[in-house]
Amino acid sequence: ERRNNSGDDGDLYPGSANNNSFTGSSSPASTLYSGAESYVKVTAVSAPALTMTATLSVLPEPDISVTDSSGPGRDRRVPFGDVPDTLHTVTVTNVGDTDLNIGQIPYVDGRPELFWPFVITDGCSNLTITPGGTCTVTILFSDPAPETGAWGKVLRIPSDDPDEPEVVVAMCGTSPGEPWPWSAPAGMDPGAFERVSGSCLPQEGNHTPGRPEPLAPEDGSAGLGTTVTFRWLGVSDPEGDPVTYEIVYCEESGGLEENCVAEEATAASADTDRTFRAGLGAGAGVLLLVTLLSGDARRKRLFLMAGMTVLAAVLLLSCGKETGYEPDGNAGTDAAVLSHTVAGLSPGTAYTWRVSAKDDRGAAALSEARSFTTAD
Repeated sequence: ERRNNSGDDGDLYPGSANNNSFTGSSSPASTLYSGAESYVKVTAVSAPALTMTATLSVLPEPDISVTDSSGPGRDRRVPFGDVPDTLHTVTVTNVGDTDLNIGQIPYVDGRPELFWPFVITDGCSNLTITPGGTCTVTILFSDPAPETGAWGKVLRIPSDDPDEPEVVVAMCGTSPGEPWPWSAPAGMDPGAFERVSGSCLPQEGNHTPGRPEPLAPEDGSAGLGTTVTFRWLGVSDPEGDPVTYEIVYCEESGGLEENCVAEEATAASADTDRTFRAGLGAGAGVLLLVTLLSGDARRKRLFLMAGMTVLAAVLLLSCGKETGYEPDGNAGTDAAVLSHTVAGLSPGTAYTWRVSAKDDRGAAALSEARSFTTAD
C-alpha cells in the first residue's frame, strides 16, 4: 500500500511466519493509522488448503497474555534447574479491549499437594481484569530434601478469552546435582512432559539472585524484645539486575508456621557494627597521638595502655566478625552485611524467619530458615 517493499512469503496468512491471527496486538496490527483500536480481528486462520477458514469479529474482546520472570522467549516454561528455594513470578495481562474474567485455577486451593515440591501462590483465580490490568501467580520450588529426583508440573489458567480459553504454564526442577530425565516418567501425561522437557535447566534467560545468608538473630535465640533487627549477607544477581529484599517472618506453633508476614526491607542498610569498629579504631589512633605529644612519662604510660586496649578490642571484633559471617561459598568475605528492623512482634512467641532476595523481573531466592523467641 505504501510501497515500502515488495513483500515476502511471511506476509501471507499463515505463511512462513505461521501467522494465524490479525488483531490489535499482532504484528502487523489491525489498529487504525492513528493507533486507535479498530476492534477488527481475524483469528484461527487455518493451514493452507484449497478451502481455508478463519474467524472474523469486530467487537471488543478480552485477550490474555501470560509472561514470567524466567526471561524473554521462555514464557509459559518456568525452569528452576537444580536450585531449590527459588521463586518465579507469572504475570497475566489483559491486552484486549474489554474485561477479562479468570476462572479458578484447578487444584491450587483444593489439592495443593499435587504440585509438590512446587508451592503456588494464586493471585489470579476468579478475578476480573480490566484492559491493561494484570494479576500474578508465584511459583516457589521448595527444597525437596531428603527426596531426590526431577519434577515437572503444569498450571492451567482458564479465562473467557475466546481465542485461548486455557493457558498452560509448565514448571520443572531437580534436586541439587540431579540431571533432568529425558524420558517421560511412568504415569505422566506425555503432552505435559513435552512442555517441561527441553527447558528445565535455565542455561539461558533470567536467573535468580544468589541465596542470602541469614546472620542475626542466630538460630535458637531466646529472650529477644518485640523490636528485632535482622541482619544478612547481601547478594548479587547473575545478570546484574537490581536486587531488593524482604524479611519473611512467621509465628511458629506446634511445628506449623502461621500469620506469616513478608516485610519489604526498603531501607536495608549496611551493618552499623562496621562503623562502630571504625570509630573504635579512630579513637585508638587519637589516644596514641596524644601519647606521643604528651610530655609527662606517667601520662604517656596511661594513654599507651588505653590505646593498646582499644586496638586489641578492635582486632578481636574484626576477627570475630569475619569468621562468624563467612558465607557458604556464595560470596566473598567483603559481601555487604545488611540489616532491617521490625517492630511490633508479639511477646512470648516463637518465630521463624527468612530473607528473600528478588530481582526486578520477579525471580527470587529464599534463605534458610532461622528461629528465635521473644521474651514474655
